[in-house]
Amino acid sequence: MRLDLPARKPTSIGLTPLIDVVFILLLFFMLATRFIDLTRQPLSVAVAGEERLAQDNVLLIRVLGNDAIELNGTPMNLSQARQQLQSRRAQPVYVDSTGEASLQDVLRATDMLQQAGQHQVHLELLP
Repeated sequence: MRLDLPARKPTSIGLTPLIDVVFILLLFFMLATRFIDLTRQPLSVAVAGEERLAQDNVLLIRVLGNDAIELNGTPMNLSQARQQLQSRRAQPVYVDSTGEASLQDVLRATDMLQQAGQHQVHLELLP
């Protein structure tokens, strides 16, 4: 005995939901991405063990966190350091940080150095 089965519709994946998902992802990545000009502030990274210049020819800045730094061993905040550095001639600056300092604190310190006219900034990496 022969049974006539109804014809099966061919299955297909609709492109409309796929296009919606692509546009949502595109929108998410456009809003989540920061477009920053990273070349505005030239920085070099000094590797630990690399020879530094003589102590009196450079500025040593240790970032402590919460807008507190040490400038050649003298503790101060960023605004005090900016005032002192604006009166000095441009010279190499080595920036180091403690474990309590965040990356944002280090970037605030390097921004302050740029505003003060110190453009030879070297970030030191911990070993």
